[in-house]
Amino acid sequence: MATAIQEFVNASFGAQPRAFVRGLRVKTIHLGYKKTVRGISNQTARQFKFKSDDFGEVTVEQYFLKSKLIL
Repeated sequence: MATAIQEFVNASFGAQPRAFVRGLRVKTIHLGYKKTVRGISNQTARQFKFKSDDFGEVTVEQYFLKSKLIL
């Protein structure tokens, strides 16, 4: 997805990446179904925290490491 966002920015003379991803439908490998992207964050996977039913409050990085879903 990062490559597609960069190509969009380059092809549209500096358009904002947020415009590209808003409303984008993506198929999640780890969940197995499609989701709609609501936006992008300024935080990295190592910084962004959320509450998980399985692991409590974790970063995105910790979630994927703990669930062994890194492909």
